[in-house]
Amino acid sequence: MLLSSFMKYATLLLLTFLVSFSLMNCSSESSRNYTGAHVELDFSGPGEIAGGSWIKVDDIRFEHYDRHSELSTNAFALPATAVFFEVEAGDRAAGGTELLAEPFTRLDIAIRVGNFLSQNPGPDFRYEISSPQLMMLTGKLRFRRSDGEPITITLPKDYPVLVSVLE
Repeated sequence: MLLSSFMKYATLLLLTFLVSFSLMNCSSESSRNYTGAHVELDFSGPGEIAGGSWIKVDDIRFEHYDRHSELSTNAFALPATAVFFEVEAGDRAAGGTELLAEPFTRLDIAIRVGNFLSQNPGPDFRYEISSPQLMMLTGKLRFRRSDGEPITITLPKDYPVLVSVLE
């Protein structure tokens, strides 16, 4: 009788562990996490960054928008690689509008992220861009916190930016 009770408990414990482990693996497959004192975001690669994409630096979540009107709605808004804005259609009598695309390069996006981080300090620290020339020329953003604490980068698995932990 005691053995049967123990087997039930062990089976329940094993099932709980397996379910918990499966859930952790599912969540880690949808995003990537990096932590380090000195990190690099490499925006120089190929690929489009669509509206709705996001990247998180510590507690700051940057979100990409593909509508020009949405870019001013959020302090942490970034353009997608193509941003659309509405203009009046050629036929004014029809009263319609059409969408025109404004391209943004990945270099533009890297510079916006770098400028935001360097100009908006945290409560007790600043983000320091360690190589502004590299950022301006190649789209590789290297930075650290002035208080020496580690930086945590979280991004979706399919976000087309390479992250390297330098320290």
